[in-house]
Amino acid sequence: MSGVAPPSARAAGRGILSGILSLPALVIFIPLLSVAFVSCGGGGGGGGGSESTGGTAVVPPDNLHFAYVANFDDDTVSVLISNDSTGQLRHHGYVLTGNQPQSIAIDPTGRFAYTTNIGSDDVSVFAIDPTTRALSAVDCDAAPGFQNCDAGKNPVGIAFDPTGGFAYVINEGDDTISIHAIDQGTGTLTLSLQTVTLNVGSGPRTARLHPNGRVLYVTHQGSSTVGVYEINQTLGTLTAVNGAPVVSGGMAPMDVAVTPNGLFAYVANRDSNDLGVFTVDAQGLLAPNGTAIPAGNAIRALTMHQNGRWLYAANAEVAGTVSVFAVQAYGTLVQINCGTVQNCPVGDTPEAIAVDPTGKFITVTNRNGGGIMTFTINQTTGALTNSRSIAARSGPVSMAYLRGTPATITPRFAYVANLVSDDITTFAVNSTRGALTEVGTEVPAGDDPNSVTADLGGRFLYVANSRSNSVAAFEIDHSTGALTPTGVAVVPGTAPASVAVEPSGRFAYAANYNTDNVTVFVIDQATGTLAQTATAVAAGDAPRSISVDPRGRFAYVVNFFSGNVTIFEIDPTTGVLIGRGTVAAGSFPLSVSVHPNGQFAYVANWGSDDMTTFAIDPVTGALTPLVPTVPAGDAPASISIDAYGRFAYVTNVNSPHEVSTFAINSSSGNLALSSTVPTGSSPYSITTDPSGRFAYVANQGSNSVTVFSISSTNGNLTQVGGEVPTGLGPQSVVTVGFVQ
Repeated sequence: MSGVAPPSARAAGRGILSGILSLPALVIFIPLLSVAFVSCGGGGGGGGGSESTGGTAVVPPDNLHFAYVANFDDDTVSVLISNDSTGQLRHHGYVLTGNQPQSIAIDPTGRFAYTTNIGSDDVSVFAIDPTTRALSAVDCDAAPGFQNCDAGKNPVGIAFDPTGGFAYVINEGDDTISIHAIDQGTGTLTLSLQTVTLNVGSGPRTARLHPNGRVLYVTHQGSSTVGVYEINQTLGTLTAVNGAPVVSGGMAPMDVAVTPNGLFAYVANRDSNDLGVFTVDAQGLLAPNGTAIPAGNAIRALTMHQNGRWLYAANAEVAGTVSVFAVQAYGTLVQINCGTVQNCPVGDTPEAIAVDPTGKFITVTNRNGGGIMTFTINQTTGALTNSRSIAARSGPVSMAYLRGTPATITPRFAYVANLVSDDITTFAVNSTRGALTEVGTEVPAGDDPNSVTADLGGRFLYVANSRSNSVAAFEIDHSTGALTPTGVAVVPGTAPASVAVEPSGRFAYAANYNTDNVTVFVIDQATGTLAQTATAVAAGDAPRSISVDPRGRFAYVVNFFSGNVTIFEIDPTTGVLIGRGTVAAGSFPLSVSVHPNGQFAYVANWGSDDMTTFAIDPVTGALTPLVPTVPAGDAPASISIDAYGRFAYVTNVNSPHEVSTFAINSSSGNLALSSTVPTGSSPYSITTDPSGRFAYVANQGSNSVTVFSISSTNGNLTQVGGEVPTGLGPQSVVTVGFVQ
């Protein structure tokens, strides 16, 4: 193929990295690029300039809900987006918690989330942004330095009174329930009320509220009993109901579920592998309703469908399963098979199970398997089918959906880094058609801007400038999209070719073409400016592109001359990269993209006109080639995957200048070519917007952007209007969207 620097041209290529242009073909000697997508909260309108037009059919944005997962092994909470139509989950950042978070729960007002941390004997408090649904940590006192809220020993669960005024923390280590007042402004907890000592029940594990809001149930795995407590609606105090605790109907009860009408209750007994079945009297006391019902092995968690007709149990064995039960008229249970087997297979040690707010899907977290699985619920029978999964962070043990009004993600702005004119073009995105309107004039970047990206919150934009050996930071105006420079991080001699931001928004990484390494930056959360940390981490020969997996656990760097991918693990506290080896790619790999489910990675091989497809080990991040390389067009340069991982789009730089569309097999990750469409000249970069409805291609040869709408059925691209002018030599494009 033409236009590629051979290995013998290495020294010359590094000396004139930014691009020796050969007009009119405008083929770059050693091309540099990176692509990314961003979804974030806030939003407003854009301004002047020319607009791309077109009459393509408008696909409305998906309705979405958010969910939060506590990850025991790495002290984090993952933020997930759930599609109301398909149940598909995708990652949307993460935050740090206390040590070993065992449970997560959302207060009744939907304003705060809490994790109980058994390793640090405390509770982490997070404010939920009402627009973006993002989590921000709340300090529990006014003293200097961040502080979690104190609890008892080894807190494992938390529940709330229905007003959201009081929290009940279950402390397994000292057999107590600590009662806390909730500050209605900040969500912080004050241990100013009684602490209930469980004199007649040991090993408390889970607390659940009766639907009437007046009774709290606590499972005692050590004594195989269930405590029943009446809640004082004014003071929040607890009083044991006369006749409680009651035997659980089995051994080592782990969870309890109550029907929405409050008449029946079920207790998950881990060691006897069964469900205790109970009727509930007017005081909330439990009375056995027949014998225990067998379930799967090591039953760990329960969830009741909001219609009260179906009960789901997670069985936390190594080959984990979910059991499905139909609730009968008098509270008895009848098990529903999962196709041809009794229980639905999930993954390794499922510990949490939840029904989404629409009632159409159920989600299971697998603590040791590193995955989160979603099933479709048959709305007539309650049976589960059509499983799909995403990779999780380390040790997912608890999950909570945020109820209430669904959200949407709206694309708002697009930014193009122009290699030749050393600037950035800003566009407002028409949220219904995807069309672009230029905002203001070009903003100076640095010498030879090769890569542009933004943080997940859409607050800051970053540009890697190869000739000036720098990464420039800009603040994004959420109303207009305008950029304000906030600082430039200069790393002499590096020639950064690509920049990426990890999902928590605390760290950024620059892949340095000249020095064969990656620079790690800490992001100032107030200004977005970058500060280099420690020593750069070694990569391969001429690193060209860096991509962070959507969980924020691993980073992948393609090395142009050594023809391989370097794998890094990310320390969630410091952001430091830990090398985890390399794997071969094709000839002159130019870009890498990670699937939104975190299970697959794709590399565009510029020199061999193909792509390499990898499976990602969810625990180690290691890459395993899936199939023989997949043919692409002439000089594939950039890969973008739509928001839900259904389709992959690859730009082919050389004639006939086109984008190839591939359908992605959701189980295997394999690619199947479905169509190609023409673009402008030398399409170097492509990005799909965070709603998954539009795609944008930066055409270096024609100094333009091509706008496409994405078919929701087959992923095919339809051009929206004509080419949209940019600055000179557009090399990279990124979009920013807002949660609304």
